Amino acid sequence: MDFSIQLQQFRERVGNRQAVALILAGSRQEDTAALLIGALQPKRVAFLLTPETHDFLEKVAAKLDREPDPTWIKRIAHYTDVNQVYRELRAVIEEWCDLDRDQILVDLTAGTKPMTVGLAKAAYVLGLGTIYIESDYEQNQVVPGSQRLIDPSDPYEVFGDLEAAQARRLFNAHDYVNSERIYRDLAQRVKENKGYEQLALLARAYAQWDTFGLAAAAETMAQLLAQSLITELRVQQRLLEAQRDAISRLLRTTQAMRYSNLIRTCLLWLMLMRSYRSSAHFTPMHCVVKHNDDMTRPHCYTTVVWN
Repeated sequence: MDFSIQLQQFRERVGNRQAVALILAGSRQEDTAALLIGALQPKRVAFLLTPETHDFLEKVAAKLDREPDPTWIKRIAHYTDVNQVYRELRAVIEEWCDLDRDQILVDLTAGTKPMTVGLAKAAYVLGLGTIYIESDYEQNQVVPGSQRLIDPSDPYEVFGDLEAAQARRLFNAHDYVNSERIYRDLAQRVKENKGYEQLALLARAYAQWDTFGLAAAAETMAQLLAQSLITELRVQQRLLEAQRDAISRLLRTTQAMRYSNLIRTCLLWLMLMRSYRSSAHFTPMHCVVKHNDDMTRPHCYTTVVWN
């Protein structure tokens, strides 16, 4: 089958889908790369090549009846391990630093086995999208015109439990900031699991509480408790409601204390100014304002101490 017919059929299967940027691995079969470039029409293309596939760009361009685009990136290396793949992929991303990572797709169809494994792992770590072309085979040969574009499952959908276990360990170690970061990433990438979003909210509320951001913590806890909680949190709902109420009471107390201290400080300064005006031999006193950050204890408050 003529390649132009294969491309037409592939375009029909792909529909209106396009790509902003595409990273391809070099191989001895240029049809895959040509199909992806011809159908997805990426604005930017990068090739990861070995010394054996150094002329891959020219072959791909010939399939498309064109010359290689001068903006296409070509990186040649010996991709013998995952680290090398990661370094080259990272170098491409740095050249495209103006793009969001979700705008970049990595093709996993071609390349050597170490390169394909490395690309899959690196794309996962770097937050890049992945695609590959699935084909029918006869006598170990691709059936022309059978190529289909496939979006592989996000590894988070398979290994998300491992990430969630790490988030839980961080949470139990009171590292709420990093726990929230992992739960938030899981919530964005494994959208069918609504629990990750709620656990991220809880971690955020505790992080805000830890840094005495009481207003923010109260708002986050209210946002969490307004939802239908997952089982893991529903069994702790009374405790969470009690914590929400405690944060709100503490917030009101500290707000009242700050207001009263402001009034007290103003009155003291008025007394000083009055004393200064009424005495020709006034010796200024040294006013020391001491702040205690441990506002969780009722007897701790900001005081004015005279030296």
